[in-house]
Amino acid sequence: MNIEKIKKVLEKTEGIYGWLIFKQEVQGTSVLHMPNLYTAENGKFTSTVNPDPREVISLPSEEIRITVYARFNTDKEEFMGEASDQILSDDESALKVQIQKLVAAAQTQHNKPYSLPDKSLTYKTDVLMTDPKITESDKVQLLEQINKFNKAILDQTEKEESVDLSNIELFIKNFHNILITSTDVNVQFDSTRADTELCFIARFNDDRVAEATARISSRRISDLNPQELVKNYAGYARSIALSKPPIQYQGPVIVSGEALAEMLNIDTNVISFHANAANVYNKIARYEQGKPITGDLEIQGDRVTIISDPHIPYGPNSQVYSAVDGSPSRIVTL
Repeated sequence: MNIEKIKKVLEKTEGIYGWLIFKQEVQGTSVLHMPNLYTAENGKFTSTVNPDPREVISLPSEEIRITVYARFNTDKEEFMGEASDQILSDDESALKVQIQKLVAAAQTQHNKPYSLPDKSLTYKTDVLMTDPKITESDKVQLLEQINKFNKAILDQTEKEESVDLSNIELFIKNFHNILITSTDVNVQFDSTRADTELCFIARFNDDRVAEATARISSRRISDLNPQELVKNYAGYARSIALSKPPIQYQGPVIVSGEALAEMLNIDTNVISFHANAANVYNKIARYEQGKPITGDLEIQGDRVTIISDPHIPYGPNSQVYSAVDGSPSRIVTL
C-alpha cells in the first residue's frame, strides 16, 4: 500500500490536528511440525505417527496502522482525542470513509490537550532490535536453526512423564518499520521476532487427558529456551489432567476479607455488574431497580441485600467521575 496516498487523504481531511502512520514490511518464515496425529472416539484416546510432520511457509506481507489526533471545543473548553486503526486498502474513497470515522471516534474523548512529538525529539540509539542469526541467514540456514530448536523441544519432551507433544510452530519474522508523523518525524528501523507455539498433551489412561499450549515471543531465537519451555508447560498439562473438581458442599457460607472483595469486583463478578446503578440506568443490566435479582424464583435460605456505602459511593474505585457509580462494593447485610 502507498503511504503517500494515505498522507494526502489525511492532510485533506477536516478535523485532524495531527496524524501518525506506522508501516511494517514483514518477511516471515514459519514451520509447523506435528509429530503425531491424535483422535478420540468412543472415549478412547489414540495417537499415530504423522507421515508428513513438517510444513514450511515463507511469505512476505505488510501492515499499516494510522493514528489520528483531533482537537475540539465543547462547552467553551478545548479537548483532544485520538483513534487508530489498521488500513486494509489505499483506495481513496475507502480511506476517506475510514479516516472520517477515526476523527469522529477521536472527538468522543475529552482529554486535556497535549503536544505531539516532533523531529527534535527523535534520536539514534545503539540498542540492537534485530537478531543477527536471523538477518544474516539465508533460507537454508534459517531452516537449520528452526530444525535445531524443534529437535531440542522433541528431545526434552521425551524425558517428560506421561506427556506428548502435539505440535510445534515457530514463526521467524524480519520487520522493516517505518514511522511517519504530521510533525515531520520520519524514522525507519529493522527488527526481528521469533514466535513459538507448543501444544503439550498429558495423558493418564483414557479418562484423564489434558493439553496446555505455550505461546512465547522473543527478539532472538536463542532467547527461546527449549528446556524451560518443555519443563514448565509439560508440568502444566500434567497438573490439568490430574486436577479434580472441588469437594461439593451445601450449607451456610461465610465470605470475608479478600474473597468478599473479589466477589464484589465489578470487573469480574456478574452480580456486581448487573447490580451496578450505571448499568441499570443504561439498560444493559438484567436486573431491575428495587426488585430481587432472583426474579420470580422462590428464594431459598437467607436473603442477602447488597448496598453501597453512602459515605464512599464509588467503593474502592471512588472518584469524581466513575462508571462504577452505585457499585455494591462496601456493605453487605444479611
